Amino acid sequence: MIKHIFSDMDGTLLNNHGHITSTTVNAIKDTQIPITLVSARAPMEMASTIKALELKDTQIAFNGGLIFKKDGQGWQYISEYSIAPRTAAAIIRNVSSFFPKASTSYYDRSNWYTNRMDEGIKYEQGLTGQKAIVKNQHKYVSAKTRADVERVIKQANYVPNAVAQDLSFGKTHNIGVVLPHASHPYFTQLIRGIAEAAFASNYRITLLPSEYNETLEIKYLEQMRRKLFDGLIFTSHGISLKRLSSLSNLRSHRNL
Repeated sequence: MIKHIFSDMDGTLLNNHGHITSTTVNAIKDTQIPITLVSARAPMEMASTIKALELKDTQIAFNGGLIFKKDGQGWQYISEYSIAPRTAAAIIRNVSSFFPKASTSYYDRSNWYTNRMDEGIKYEQGLTGQKAIVKNQHKYVSAKTRADVERVIKQANYVPNAVAQDLSFGKTHNIGVVLPHASHPYFTQLIRGIAEAAFASNYRITLLPSEYNETLEIKYLEQMRRKLFDGLIFTSHGISLKRLSSLSNLRSHRNL
């Protein structure tokens, strides 16, 4: 006997236009079984479906980030797990830096925000029926001027300067990998593993051949001190561990 139904929304309960049909509404109501919607959507984007189904039970938004229910005065929040504003801002900056054409947006309890209106945001607006609030567009820039600038950007195929963005973020997103040589299969496999981990975290790697040359290894450490790299990985080294440790500590102290 089924006592409760938990259902996704997009691609399952809703049609291709993001709406629930009257046939689906009637079929669900006929079961007389309590239903909880579980969705990546925000509560405001679930509201029309909740209303159509006349749901009174607990609902789940943001893939579990927010558990809520509708009461006579609005939304009652039961459980909430949010990302700290500073962390969220850093995520958006990094996504925009590495994937400048990607749509980015974020929510609070009541609103949906984006940094720019693009095709991805327009598609989501059509799907959910919600309006995104554009946060970083200054009111003193007229709609015509903004449209002219965006047209020139598109015509020139402009993308942000990654070097300038790295300077503004205080990071290069570049990791130096010091290795004596790449001819041995061991180092080839090691590089592959480092590259996979770095790329998954949106970092680049730079291979730094050393041939166990202590002078070269110290040079690479100095380059890291000058912020050419965010960090160094020594796969092997000619410099002694004691001196390597002392140079690393020197760098840390000077950056305090």
